[in-house]
Amino acid sequence: MEKSRVAMPVARKRKSPLSIENLRFRQGSLRGKLVSSDGPIPRSVTIRFDGQDVGSVRVRGREPLEGPFTWFVPARHYDGGTHTFEVAVATDDEAPLVLDSLERQMDVGAAPLLHAAAGVNDRGQIEGFAWNSVQPNEPLAIELWERGALIRTIRADQSVSAIPADTAPDACGFAFAPQDLGSWINGRARLIAPKFGEAIPIDFSSVLAEVAVEQVFVDEELAVTVTRPALLAPCDVTVSIDGLARPSRLRERADSIQLFVARPLAEDADHHRLQVAFAFEGETLASAEQTFRWSPPGGLLANPDFRDWQGDRLAVWALEEGYAAMPSTPGDGVSAPFAPALVSLGALGVSGGPLRLAQPVDLSDADAVDLEFIARFEGAAEVQVFDDEGVLAGVIMDGEGVWARHRRTLTLDRPAGPGAHVALLAADADAVELAYLDVGPPGFQRVQSDGQDTLKQGLANGDFQRWSRGLTFQSTGASIETADGWLLSAPKGLKGVRAALVQIESDDGAIDYGFGLKADAPTGLVTLSTQVHPAAVRRGGDWTLELTVQRHPGSARGVARLGRILLSDSPLGGPNAAVLGRDVLLAPDARRVRLSVDAAAWS
Repeated sequence: MEKSRVAMPVARKRKSPLSIENLRFRQGSLRGKLVSSDGPIPRSVTIRFDGQDVGSVRVRGREPLEGPFTWFVPARHYDGGTHTFEVAVATDDEAPLVLDSLERQMDVGAAPLLHAAAGVNDRGQIEGFAWNSVQPNEPLAIELWERGALIRTIRADQSVSAIPADTAPDACGFAFAPQDLGSWINGRARLIAPKFGEAIPIDFSSVLAEVAVEQVFVDEELAVTVTRPALLAPCDVTVSIDGLARPSRLRERADSIQLFVARPLAEDADHHRLQVAFAFEGETLASAEQTFRWSPPGGLLANPDFRDWQGDRLAVWALEEGYAAMPSTPGDGVSAPFAPALVSLGALGVSGGPLRLAQPVDLSDADAVDLEFIARFEGAAEVQVFDDEGVLAGVIMDGEGVWARHRRTLTLDRPAGPGAHVALLAADADAVELAYLDVGPPGFQRVQSDGQDTLKQGLANGDFQRWSRGLTFQSTGASIETADGWLLSAPKGLKGVRAALVQIESDDGAIDYGFGLKADAPTGLVTLSTQVHPAAVRRGGDWTLELTVQRHPGSARGVARLGRILLSDSPLGGPNAAVLGRDVLLAPDARRVRLSVDAAAWS
């Protein structure tokens, strides 16, 4: 039995009060005006291409008897042939009524092109540009689609600083803050230019390139510092060693994270592959790898963190004639690995040559060394490895006047001979500030922390020697981080409390550093808190908290005291807290307080 076929409505021309005026092809679009001689006009017309419906377009305006329309012709219709465009309206009997038609040669070279690209800017926005080659001054509409749903439509009508085309219009840019960046990176969200039916490519390489393992430090735990742009904060973070997932705990930082992995019961001296991955909904968006050893070697240089001095001279290090070294501090608001002997190198008047800081080193049987260098300088600086016969290896680093950590592997051109040295040279840098300089076997680890590692004593930065966020702080009524790892919390509305790095002179004349707290007037309870290393609590048994406190010599009025000293599961104290001390009055002279707690009994 033959199947019946459903007949499609056939468009036809007949007399109608509707008509089309000035139907034409201009700037890649079919344009005209719909006019009615009797009654209001319909608010849309149908466009037909060689007898086939290809689109519907809205009739603009509010006039009841007439209105213009514009239909953008997609690039797929430019095939070099001659084609017929028809404009029709729907009728009651469902057969479209053709009002007018136009024939045109559709040259391939006249096809419209979409010029568009997008990326991620410093503010975490997706920004880009888009314009139509045949209508460059008409802003394009851009649709934002997430998970198959249209979220909103924006217009590419903003000014753009840099576009790789001289013919681009002045205002063709767009920018928006994505609610769910993971969906955009893994392809579940798209930018669509509806006029072209094309997706606008988004380059995420600049964001993903920021993911890197900055430091691997082996202590009671494996501590891994990973740089991570804030845009990846919603992602899940996983750690694997040699391809096997390992449980970890995470600590958030401003532009990085720290991951802590328990050490295995059985360790070896082999190299292991560490991988940190950022995943969203089970799909890995970015990852970083680095090799490490559970028992890494140490560096080869003495006094690498410039803490040891002989009078006014750096111990061990030799400095070029005409230059001076002096301890310094970073300055307010400068992010730096602060150390008491952070060294500043500078010229004394007119120097005889480039800045040169050197130290002998034993490189017997070494064919490569790792270099670690933390410094702030402007211009170019070079670290060289040389012996009596000449240079063995070197690397040139550009400084931009900000603190930066450099880790490089230097391959020696030949075995080192007598007189091997490591030297820092800076020909066009007026001054160099150093926090660390060392070389060692590949994968060597610094013994002295730069402030991002947890001290073995159980309290990080308990000697208040690291202030990477500045040296003075004003309370804001909320919890703020002051010295690295120490939170200051003042009552809401109380803004007269100041915290700062202070110097404390001990009985033997040595200079130590401490945390100073001062208020303009009597205050309520001000809380200073830090995190106890979990490994210290897990060891169990009795352990001791030791602190040295004193009243500022210049404060003669009022009473200064420590109200309570708590071991708690919350920075502000909580239901699970042990009171270690109460009402400790402070005298002008330094007072050492020793408090004990049974960590095994405190869960």
